[in-house]
Amino acid sequence: MTSTPTETELKTRARRLREAMAEAGQPITHAQALEAIARQHGHRDWNTARAAAAWEAPPRWQVGQKVRGRYLAQPFTGRIKSVSETASGHWRLTLVFDTPVDVVASQHFSNWRRQVNGVINGNDPSGEPLVLLANQVGFSGVYRADNGRLAFGNNMNMTGGIIETTGTGIVDTNGSTSRIASVTNNGQMGVRGGGHNLYLSGPFTNNGDVLINSTDEVFNALLRFEVDTQISGTGTITMQATSNTDDARIFVNAGITGAIG
Repeated sequence: MTSTPTETELKTRARRLREAMAEAGQPITHAQALEAIARQHGHRDWNTARAAAAWEAPPRWQVGQKVRGRYLAQPFTGRIKSVSETASGHWRLTLVFDTPVDVVASQHFSNWRRQVNGVINGNDPSGEPLVLLANQVGFSGVYRADNGRLAFGNNMNMTGGIIETTGTGIVDTNGSTSRIASVTNNGQMGVRGGGHNLYLSGPFTNNGDVLINSTDEVFNALLRFEVDTQISGTGTITMQATSNTDDARIFVNAGITGAIG
């Protein structure tokens, strides 16, 4: 058996395989691509390949390093002004934005800042996600995950916006309950296992992939219709179960009509 690349590299290869199969007129799902890449490296399935994957060194941040991302749904670019590692393995950063960013999520007043402080986890090889904690309402722009993870916080409501991902990027749940409405997905979305719920409180256009139980865990991952609404678009919804039929579910509340397609 050849040595197994990192999990990030395996996922990158799976995405390339999927893109190649789609171009050849033989589309496959994200889960099928992962299983195929696992077998290419001599493993019986994706879980076995992931367990054998080479260790990935955590990121190391440097003073002066250029960074970009989103702060309260606002895109920013800037640089790292200071960095220090905490005893718990986290990193404390001071960021200086190229252009001031409004640090207040309010329609009534603003507070523009050029510099902010934050703590991220640099000890987990998979990387800690950027989590959307505040409600994202009336935003018509793009939420984007480039080779990383953007997560819906617990009890977060998102109305409007476009989701995009590149490479191994994914936008998924990070708490027991999140809600979306009038959102368009053009990338890779997931509902994590372990009791995570993604509620549809309005129409959802899926032109990418939605993977229910994206972490392939025991215990249910749930996509739930809570109002009369529809999932439209040209994308796919994949459900994967580790051992139980309840590990991945699509559920419709009583008296509600949920349509797909």
